[in-house]
Amino acid sequence: MITEKFKQELQAKPGQFALIAIVMLLIFALIIYRFKDYFSIAWPTKSKIKTAMVELQRAQNKLQDALNEEHKIKTQQNEFISLSKNYWILERNGEPSLNIQKIINKAAESAGIDLTSLGSAKMTDLSESLAVVGIQIRAKASLHDITTFINEIDKLQPKAYWQNLYLRPDNPKNPVEIVMSGTIQFLVIKNKDALKILLSGND
Repeated sequence: MITEKFKQELQAKPGQFALIAIVMLLIFALIIYRFKDYFSIAWPTKSKIKTAMVELQRAQNKLQDALNEEHKIKTQQNEFISLSKNYWILERNGEPSLNIQKIINKAAESAGIDLTSLGSAKMTDLSESLAVVGIQIRAKASLHDITTFINEIDKLQPKAYWQNLYLRPDNPKNPVEIVMSGTIQFLVIKNKDALKILLSGND
C-alpha cells in the first residue's frame, strides 16, 4: 500500500524528508508574511472589529437622528395642515368679497332670522402673510334666534371671529326682541409657501 511504501521511504531517508518539511514550512511562512495584509483583512483583529462596530453604531445614530427630525417636521406640518380649515384660503374658499355674504346669509337662514343689514366684505392686511376680512351685520330677533345665529357663526369653516358684538333690547321699557350688531372677521392666508403646505392636505 502507498502508506507502507511512504513509511519505508521515510525510514530510509529521514534527513531528506526533514529537509523537505523545513523548506515547506519556510515557504508557508514566506507566503504568510507576503500576504499578511490580505490575511489581516480576511481575519480582522478584535481591535478592527471593535472600531467597525463603533463606526456602525455612529452611522445608525445619525440615521435615527435624521429619521426623528423628519418625523418631527412631518408632525408639525400635519398639525399646521389640520388648522387649514380655520383660515380663509382664496384658492379653496374663493374671493371673500363675493362669498362671505353668502356664508353669513346661510347661517342666518339656518337660525331663522332676517338680517336687517349686511355690509360689504373689507380686507385689511395684517402682514405680508396674513390679512383679515370683516363684514358688519345687524339683525333683530328673539333671544333664542339670536343665540342660535351666534352658534351657527361659531360653527363656520373657515372659522369666523367676532371683532365686536353688541346686544340690546329693542325697547328698554317693554323689550320684545334683541337688536344685534357687530363685525364678523375671517383670517386670510396670503403666504405662498404656507398656502402650498395647507393645500397639500387636500390632495
